[in-house]
Amino acid sequence: AEEPQDAEAQAFVKANVDAVLAVLRNAEMTAGEQREKVLAMLGPVFDFALMAKLSLGRQHWPAFSEPQRQEFTELFAKQLQQAYYDKLQMHADKDIQYDSAKTDGKRAQVNTRVTDQGEDFIIIYKLHCADAGWAVYDVEIEGVSVIASYRSQFNDFLGTKPVGELLAEMRAKADE
Repeated sequence: AEEPQDAEAQAFVKANVDAVLAVLRNAEMTAGEQREKVLAMLGPVFDFALMAKLSLGRQHWPAFSEPQRQEFTELFAKQLQQAYYDKLQMHADKDIQYDSAKTDGKRAQVNTRVTDQGEDFIIIYKLHCADAGWAVYDVEIEGVSVIASYRSQFNDFLGTKPVGELLAEMRAKADE
């Protein structure tokens, strides 16, 4: 039986993904207007602070000073927003099904399916219940966690280079 929280988590994901897709499908808006609007919409949906912390993991997060953590979180949020925007833009004209949602206390998982030329791609949104309600803390695309993927990249980088260099590289990427 579906729990009320399951329906709530699913409704949260559906409302937000549908709202973003509506912007991307709006032919009256320029690409720049669409991008600006979508990026503004993502702020309240994703818990970028938690995602930043999780992407560095227990090994690297403590090594960052407070100012470095703040800058990293800001740069990481920009990077994630852009990546998510690019992915959604590719799927704006596709059919999206909202499958099962499963909650476990303050965490939820909402499964979605994107159908592209008869082929299904599974996208799983992982949420937690924050003070302001549900927020996404990870997205799994075809079994690959976005957070785990970034953590692997950051581990490799920070295994041989200092924190300052990572931030410098992220700054340069954000300015592109």
